[in-house]
Order: sequence, then C-alpha cells, then structure tokens
Amino acid sequence: MGAIDVGAAAIDRAGVNGNASVFDVGNPANATGALSSVEVWLGSNEHLYIGIFYLVSGSNYTNRSRTDMGTAIGGAKHTFSGLNVAITAGDFLATYSNNQMQIDTSGGGGVAFVGGDCIYPGTYSCTVHAGYGVSLYGIGATLGWANIKNIRMGTGVVLATDIANIRPGTGSIAVADAGKFDGVPV
Repeated sequence: MGAIDVGAAAIDRAGVNGNASVFDVGNPANATGALSSVEVWLGSNEHLYIGIFYLVSGSNYTNRSRTDMGTAIGGAKHTFSGLNVAITAGDFLATYSNNQMQIDTSGGGGVAFVGGDCIYPGTYSCTVHAGYGVSLYGIGATLGWANIKNIRMGTGVVLATDIANIRPGTGSIAVADAGKFDGVPV
C-alpha cells in the first residue's frame, strides 16, 4: 500500500475565512484509496463536515461525499483519526467553516471557495484564489488487492477475518466476486 496526502498543512495562519466551503487546489489527492486521518486548524471550536470534491470543468467542482467529523477544538491543530473516507486520485478535501478556518492569502497552492455550506453532493461553481493556503490536510493509504491469508474451501464466502485488507464498506466478499484464487477459477 502507498501513502495518500491531500490539502495543505494544518498550521496557524494569518487569518480566517468567512462563511464558505473551502479546499486547497494545490495538492489534490495523489492516489486512490481511503483517508484515515484529517487535520484542521481553526480559530475556535466548531462542528465540521468534510467533503470530497473533484474538478468537472473550468471552475465547476462536484462534491461526491459528506462526512460528519464532529467538533474540532480551535486554537491548535486538531486531528481526526480512525477514518475511512474514500478518495480518488485528483480529488480535493473540503470543509465548511463559519468564520474559523485558518487561511493565508499568499504562499499557498491556491484555494477554491464556495459561499455557504456546500459540503453536500452536487456541482458548484467555485472562486479560486491563486496563492492562498488553508489549514486542511488529509492522509491515508491506497487500497491494493486483498491480502488473503486463507480461504475456507466450500463455504462460498471469504470472511473479513480471512483477508487483511477489504475495500471500505464491505463485511464479506463472495467467492464469485474474486474470479480466481491463485490462478484457479472459482
């Protein structure tokens, strides 16, 4: 498995944004997989949702998912861990903040803004500010082929306990889904 990163460092920045959904456009996800951790830096405590956006064309971006993160503690870097948020290479990590997300107006990779809370599935026209930076960063890992430890022959199902890595959201994999095990058709 390889490492995934998306967004910009969650650091104390010069200012805060106002009532907008934001994401860093300078560092899209470098691979497909799942985010296991998200870091933010807010000016004060705030309940957050994150969204995964992708570029459609021009300045139009589509949000493919929404995840409730709970309350982030302001005044320092806050890390949400133990996540399993699907992300595709080229996607962007976004959040909505009501005037608390730390932001710089220079020295960054660029930030896309959408007025209000747009961390809902849909397509949005964004304003992109080159050179801006926002304190929102995600890390995770790629999802490779399942690492099969053993198979219960004749059961018809490979259980989660039989596999080291399973795609997010699945509890079992039907043998028919695998196609072949060690070159032998099933």
